[in-house]
Amino acid sequence: MAKEQKSNRGLARIAIIIIVLSILSVLVGLYTEWLWFDSLNYGQIFTTIIFNKVGLYLLIFVVTFIIFYINLNLTRRHHAQKDERPAETEEGREIIYLEEERTPWRSFMQGRNSTLVFLGISLLAALILSSAAADKWIVVQQYFNRVTTGIIDPIFNKNLSFYFFNLSFYHFIYDTLMSLLLLLTVAVVVVYLIDASLEVFSGSGISSPSPRVMCFTDNRHTGA
Repeated sequence: MAKEQKSNRGLARIAIIIIVLSILSVLVGLYTEWLWFDSLNYGQIFTTIIFNKVGLYLLIFVVTFIIFYINLNLTRRHHAQKDERPAETEEGREIIYLEEERTPWRSFMQGRNSTLVFLGISLLAALILSSAAADKWIVVQQYFNRVTTGIIDPIFNKNLSFYFFNLSFYHFIYDTLMSLLLLLTVAVVVVYLIDASLEVFSGSGISSPSPRVMCFTDNRHTGA
């Protein structure tokens, strides 16, 4: 146990060091670019771009992380409900379990490790989506600062500004939501597939044996 804790602490320290170095590398690059923009008297434009990118990044990151983590935790709840065993038989006899059936997968799903893994998966998915969406900041700004062109489309009777600003923003929202749904579906399906495959193996006798039970007849049913 002590060795495992030391190993986990070592991995955590390495991860923290890598994250800190990555952040410093990004900040150094941003500072260099800001110096170049500022030398051309475009420093304010650069800060506007950065604020928009960071704001959109954080928004997509937080929303994706919350949705992923909630749905992955729902798989744990489903697993816990499925593992509930009856307290009585159909005849009304009380069931006393002498041995608790434990499998590595059940221990993982009910333990702290599953929480850490689900947090990691949620963070990774949020990082992927937010990184891809941050470059679309100009699409968002064009939508919120759109202006009319005064020219109407003769076929659909829409202002041409709809095709220049609105339509690209709607495509961005659609693509982001579909990417989120696809990644979430893959993650949840993988969890359920692992659960189902282990259940099949358990039924084939590969898993640990079923728990022994002892049934007692209620005196009220026997008339004693």
